[in-house]
Amino acid sequence: MKRKMSLVKQFSISSFIVISLLGVVLALTFSVFFEKQVLNVSAERTADLVNIIVSYSLRPEDFSQPMSGPRLDAIDTVIRENITNEPEMKLVKIWNTQGQIIYSNKGDLIGQSFPKESDLKEALAGKIVAEIADMQKPENQIDELDPSRRYIEVYVPIRDKASGQTLGVFEVYREADNIYEYIANGQKFGRFFIGISFLVLYLSLYQIVKRAAKTIEEQNVAIRRLTSRLDETMAAQEAIHVGTIKALMSALDAKDHYTAGHCMRVTDYALLLGRAVNLPQERLDLLEEAALFHDIGKIGIPEQILNKKDSLTTEEFEEMKKHPVIGAEIIASTRVFAEHAELVRHHHERYDGRGYPDGLKGEEIPIEARIMAIADTYDAMTSDRPYRSRMSKEKAINILLDCRGTQFDPQLVDVFVELIR
Repeated sequence: MKRKMSLVKQFSISSFIVISLLGVVLALTFSVFFEKQVLNVSAERTADLVNIIVSYSLRPEDFSQPMSGPRLDAIDTVIRENITNEPEMKLVKIWNTQGQIIYSNKGDLIGQSFPKESDLKEALAGKIVAEIADMQKPENQIDELDPSRRYIEVYVPIRDKASGQTLGVFEVYREADNIYEYIANGQKFGRFFIGISFLVLYLSLYQIVKRAAKTIEEQNVAIRRLTSRLDETMAAQEAIHVGTIKALMSALDAKDHYTAGHCMRVTDYALLLGRAVNLPQERLDLLEEAALFHDIGKIGIPEQILNKKDSLTTEEFEEMKKHPVIGAEIIASTRVFAEHAELVRHHHERYDGRGYPDGLKGEEIPIEARIMAIADTYDAMTSDRPYRSRMSKEKAINILLDCRGTQFDPQLVDVFVELIR
């Protein structure tokens, strides 16, 4: 048999999986975020450089056509002295709004037009853009750019100083190996920090759950001990109740000698009929025990009524009708016989609803109580009573048949008659 996994072990496994997954997701998210932030910082610094140096050197009319002559030489000098003088700055382009390159430190590109990619469109719309250079793009396949290395492309909008309107875009290719080394180191540190943080979180939660599990286990032990003591107490009380019921049956036998033998015979008849209609064994056990003390309530009926040799008066009969209720109350006082109490209470109900004490009818009456009613009546008719002698078996059977569907369940009567004939 497999042992059930402990609470602490369940938590250890499940929380480790969840925290590990969260850590991986957070580490990946951080890596992407950190890379984006570094690229944005690089873009902002490039934009500051362009705005301070390049923008002030350009005129609106420079963007109308590709630069040439003295104007090209002047801008080229500004770019070479302030931008490409830094080793990592490899290529510069200045675009106009038509997607034409009006200047580049790679002279062959001047005057060429290329389809407007999304990054160029964003820059023309006024946004600073930084991205990893796609070395497969035709405009990037030039000698100045080594395809084995990584570059950052930065696009900076160039605006008219007077109107603020975008005149074009300044694009610079920056060698990114040192930047990516910085990014990689930052990502490693971030992943390490996240890993340590989640490990500390896991260990802290583990200790909390471990202490809680220990407390719960101690409480469970205390509860089991208390439950055991309560069970012992209840068992002792049940034994007292059962003993009390047996004592009452003995007292009833002394009070009314007929009742003891009658209960035994009713039990035999009831079991005979119960087996014939295929009651489950647990219901047969219930039927047997309920039938044995179905008349225990007669202990509360005056002896002069129980042993009266004449017919009972209306008042006396009303008193006698109380015995199912008294019996049920006695039986219900113990947990062992709680379910039996219902059968004891209803063994004088009639199938047509005119019985007592509750006037139940048909299948509202438990089947065991319907069986007991037939067995009780048949034995009463075929036994000597203080007020009359027993009647013949055939006469008793005829009375049962006459009462099919009124006093008794008709199907049960038919089965019972077949059994005893």
